[in-house]
Amino acid sequence: MQSQGLSTTTITARLNNESAISSMPALQLVIRHIEEKYDQAMGKIIEDSIKELDDQEITKIVMSNKEDVYGLSRYFAAINQPYKGQYWVLTDKKTDHVYGGCGFKYFPNGICSIEKFYLAKEIRRKGYGQALLSYILDRAKSVSCTKACLITFDKMHDAINVYNKFGFMAKKMDANLATRFNPGTTLLLEASLSDSNTCAIQ
Repeated sequence: MQSQGLSTTTITARLNNESAISSMPALQLVIRHIEEKYDQAMGKIIEDSIKELDDQEITKIVMSNKEDVYGLSRYFAAINQPYKGQYWVLTDKKTDHVYGGCGFKYFPNGICSIEKFYLAKEIRRKGYGQALLSYILDRAKSVSCTKACLITFDKMHDAINVYNKFGFMAKKMDANLATRFNPGTTLLLEASLSDSNTCAIQ
């Protein structure tokens, strides 16, 4: 899957303009489109993040298909029409070390679902997550998405704090989602990217 016209240089310049990023000169991070070479590192970040929660139910849900977790480039490239998807990783500009990632699936009705937003522990609460999610939402808008939604877990406090800053609000799950997830520990969050459409995770 191509990066659809956005070069690494353009992305780097954008990140350097973020106050949260530029205030931490020790790390110079860029956002890159997922490639196979990043799969293992990103998979480990996801698995390590889930292990921190020490919750068997969450582990079962997230790691049910370990092949996909450790193969995000293949997973997002294989998403079939009418759905499409993108995934982006946060890497060190000099060493190419992976520090996190986030993606989204989008549908013909203008709705997107935020997917697999995870950061390495050492860069959390430092503004990097906000910069990455901001970029992802802008990408969603660029393909005409008007509403974003996601499923997360109530134990993922850092991620929820970031989502709230972008206007994501908790919504009641419909019957279909309630049969797949535990409404007591799982949250459906939704944010408008415009004034139209309703949320429906596929």
